[in-house]
Amino acid sequence: KDPTIVEDHVKVVMANISKSLKIVADWNVEQILHASKKFDVIGIDYVQRMPALGKDEREAIKYNINTLSDLVRSENKIVKLVSSINRASYSNPNMDSFKETGSIEFVAQTARILTGHKDTGAMHIIKNTRGANGIVLHYEVDYTHQRIIEKDIVELYDVKNQTNSKQSNDLAFSFE
Repeated sequence: KDPTIVEDHVKVVMANISKSLKIVADWNVEQILHASKKFDVIGIDYVQRMPALGKDEREAIKYNINTLSDLVRSENKIVKLVSSINRASYSNPNMDSFKETGSIEFVAQTARILTGHKDTGAMHIIKNTRGANGIVLHYEVDYTHQRIIEKDIVELYDVKNQTNSKQSNDLAFSFE
């Protein structure tokens, strides 16, 4: 079966989803709050570019993050937020990686940092309020079939002592 051919029933599903999808640029947090009534999942790419009138960059990020956090709690919305990280964290992602403010680390329920090159990478789970922290999942990109393949190595990162250990993927992890 050719993975590049989209079947008719999938086209119908995608058309229905697109009716409830909205992509905009340069919205401030108040505009997002107003539009959030119509959506359960909100994606923001990326927080350092969100405007906030009359505030410097650090205060703008803090204001936007706290307002979005209130939206998650009060309206039971899901917010997926993309943030840049500081250059010092490129080789060692950690909770201090996010640029400009500690608010991102503080309000995030889960924080993950993607690192990598063209064909390989890793997802560092540096914060997870409902599961294990410090897990690094390695992956390869299969461009032919447009998918990501998890490698056999899982790295465990000891957040407290900042050390790594590699384990095989056969280990059972409890995420409760």
